[in-house]
Amino acid sequence: MAKVFILCAGGSSKWGYYLGIPKPLIQINKEPLLHRTLRLLKGHKISDVTIVATDPILEQKGYSFFKPEASRWFVETVLSTESLWQEQNIFLMGDVFYTQEAIKTIVASADKLKFFGRPGKSMYSHKAHGEVFGITFSNEASQQVKAHGEKVIQAAKSLGHGKAWQLYRSLAGFGLDEKQVETAYFQVIDDFTDDFDTPEEYDLAIFRYNFVASRNPIKQLLLWIWVRVLDPISIKLFDKPIYA
Repeated sequence: MAKVFILCAGGSSKWGYYLGIPKPLIQINKEPLLHRTLRLLKGHKISDVTIVATDPILEQKGYSFFKPEASRWFVETVLSTESLWQEQNIFLMGDVFYTQEAIKTIVASADKLKFFGRPGKSMYSHKAHGEVFGITFSNEASQQVKAHGEKVIQAAKSLGHGKAWQLYRSLAGFGLDEKQVETAYFQVIDDFTDDFDTPEEYDLAIFRYNFVASRNPIKQLLLWIWVRVLDPISIKLFDKPIYA
């Protein structure tokens, strides 16, 4: 069985503790992101889950809690959990809204090493940049992950970047700032799965989710016009999507 780590230790200056709670506890459809992820994992009969966080408010009944000694960078947080690694390890992000299909794709993977994410612009949120949503690696690949993770940490001390992308690029043989993906270590997930860097992105996601969840055909048509017509025009003219 797989061991799942939900990473909630990172900070975000852009978020600014919006709504007075950590990002993993913000709600979509009246359900906190962290609770949703745990529920989706439970649906795949995965119960060996550790929440990795520094804030005790993120502890969840029935799940183990791990407080990393160092969490300056994503890679540092991942390596801090080494003593808990099992035969197959899955790392998910605590501040990401996962679709059912995205979780299914990640937990079903039997790859020795695989990153899951969006390599570039999203056709759903129109974010211009890519995101890593999850990582899985087997015990066989653990030392490879550790070696490249340590390399990224050393580079981060001078470059300031120790994110999931840097770990992926190092493992894939790219430069740490080289924005490329290949297929051996990267699988694309491009749906409504996404994180929220700013309060504006979150508020927009809530508005769109309510439209997506609605069975009203008029709302469905309006959503299509918004996402496929108005947003592309807004991005072309103003370099940003239309915010609610």
